[in-house]
Amino acid sequence: MGSRTFSGRILGVRGVVPCFLLLAFFVPLANAQKSACGDGDYDCLIAENTKLIQADPRDENAYMRRADAYYNKGTNYQLAVNDYSKVIELDPKNAQMFGYRADAYAKLKLYDLAMSDYTRSIQLDPNDPAIYIGRGNAYDDQGNPDLAISDYSKAIQLDATNAIAYYNRGVAYGRKKMNSAAIDDYSKAISLNPNYAYAYKNRGILYDLNKETEKAAADRKKYDELTKKP
Repeated sequence: MGSRTFSGRILGVRGVVPCFLLLAFFVPLANAQKSACGDGDYDCLIAENTKLIQADPRDENAYMRRADAYYNKGTNYQLAVNDYSKVIELDPKNAQMFGYRADAYAKLKLYDLAMSDYTRSIQLDPNDPAIYIGRGNAYDDQGNPDLAISDYSKAIQLDATNAIAYYNRGVAYGRKKMNSAAIDDYSKAISLNPNYAYAYKNRGILYDLNKETEKAAADRKKYDELTKKP
């Protein structure tokens, strides 16, 4: 399998003063198939793939899609873990599934298990930037910004066009009060994704701290434009 697809979903407030900091996460997207379910209808996806699993208990793709639905629904990460574990049982060298299961363990704050899975995923596929971003997020959750920065930097080395990696590294630099480095990373994320609302928000806060009021106001305005509901 190739590197996972990612979206710009932002999850989880990181309560670090003075910045309003959020980390970006990859959204698991299993192998696509035609589905009768609408976008974001996770209950439908769960029911649909449960039927497929009942018909064929070795259908890896059905377990993956159901696990992704559980994960994205966000109400029971343990069920996602269970399904990712089933895929790993059927395909023990599936690097992507170790990474996905690690993300779910991290959501459950089972960081030892998450780190073990991230490490196994990297052993199987050392060139997937998403895994380094996931592990970086877990390090950040545990208050280890230096290790998080190292992993985000590795992700950037593997994919210099990855806006999420720059954004998350900016968050970690902000935690260390390395504001200039954080601004540089938010700016790079914006150059790669001009609609990256939270990058504008965080950069604007740092501009305020630097007394660069005009730049801060421009970033606040852009953030408001991007997040304004129609």
